[in-house]
Amino acid sequence: MIKKRQIKLIIITLMIAISLIGASYAYFNYYRISENSTDVIAGEIYLHFEDKTNSLSLTNVYPETKEEARSRTDNVITFTVEGLSTVTNKDVYYEILLNEGDEISGKTRFNPEHLVFDLIEIDEDGNETMIIDAVRYDSIDERRIWVDTVNRSSTVSKTYKLRMWLDEDVLISDTEDYADYTTSEFENSYVSLKVSVNGDFENKNIPLTVESGDTYVENNNAYFIASLSNNSTLNQLTRSSTSDTMTLEVTGTNSDIVFSYKDSEGNIVEETSETLSLTYVFNYDKTVEVQIFVIPKNDANGVTDISLKVTQNGEVVQNFIKRMNVYGNNFCLNNGFDKLYDCILASD
Repeated sequence: MIKKRQIKLIIITLMIAISLIGASYAYFNYYRISENSTDVIAGEIYLHFEDKTNSLSLTNVYPETKEEARSRTDNVITFTVEGLSTVTNKDVYYEILLNEGDEISGKTRFNPEHLVFDLIEIDEDGNETMIIDAVRYDSIDERRIWVDTVNRSSTVSKTYKLRMWLDEDVLISDTEDYADYTTSEFENSYVSLKVSVNGDFENKNIPLTVESGDTYVENNNAYFIASLSNNSTLNQLTRSSTSDTMTLEVTGTNSDIVFSYKDSEGNIVEETSETLSLTYVFNYDKTVEVQIFVIPKNDANGVTDISLKVTQNGEVVQNFIKRMNVYGNNFCLNNGFDKLYDCILASD
């Protein structure tokens, strides 16, 4: 049990609210929810906003690509986490969390799976590092999106940018059977988010990270790199067991792709399958990198969503959806020729 001291945890929470007025206009507002919530830890964690104004208008809310979203500056909130550890034998771990915000009477929340997020860390020189790259979550209920550490007897100040937009594949239609929203539903939809920071002595881990950047290609097969770890910053003396069983499940959101992989453990599987379920037993702190190849069944270039889920000792600890480019070897399909006659002429 931690003894009470004249030390506090200050949590300032950020509310993002989108209320749609018409299919192409909305307001994007954020404001402070709490000035002074307290808890007892041996350290201090602060969250404050770079922009001192309490509101921001965002026009033209519509489904868009990440390139379109990243060309804008009105869909970004910048905040800084400042931490201080005042003890000599323990680190303080902090987490950045998403939560559902207040309800808006008479309106319906957007499906959280339609919201896309970037999280960017900015160093002292203004250099930006993408740490969450266009990721979607199945829910935003106490969703831990990032963790970091304030080392014992030290201070830290880190600035982050959170960007949010509607996924480009959201379909708004009054006639299509598989539309995500009718026009009326879309006009009356909103998203209300809280972004908060919390810290204490308990280890907080992001067990799976996916290397950001453009799709990588090897032998004309597209792949991404997933890093799977077990409590990599946890002091071994505080572990409840000597090993963790970690399972990474990878599936496509449609049946048009198959997977193969190789990992840093020396496993190489060239046979393809529609799903992957990879299990590793980790003794103490460990990280395994898995190079996952994503291959289109029709052998044509395209874009696909990948669903990733991690379980640790049987408990789901992380899951999200990632979009990536895929590449095939079919000359005709890659160049828009889907008829045999046209393909023969083009090949000749």
